[in-house]
Amino acid sequence: MIGLVHHPSMACSVRAVLAPLRDLFAAAFFLAIGLGVAPAALSPVLPAALALAAVTAATKMLTGAYVASWDKVGRRGNSAPARR
Repeated sequence: MIGLVHHPSMACSVRAVLAPLRDLFAAAFFLAIGLGVAPAALSPVLPAALALAAVTAATKMLTGAYVASWDKVGRRGNSAPARR
């Protein structure tokens, strides 16, 4: 929001300065939420969470394979180091 009220050339420097603070506050938020949840409250929803994690992992792999097939990427993909 601060970048909106300043000149565009200054907005980039303001964003660069405030980006670490944004990350710090995001980490503090998730830490506070995590510490506020009682571990005993998690056990009833653990099966649903594991099922959702499995569905998420499967759909991510299927989506990746489907998109890779568009570009005719091989099974190993392009993760091999480039040779010069």
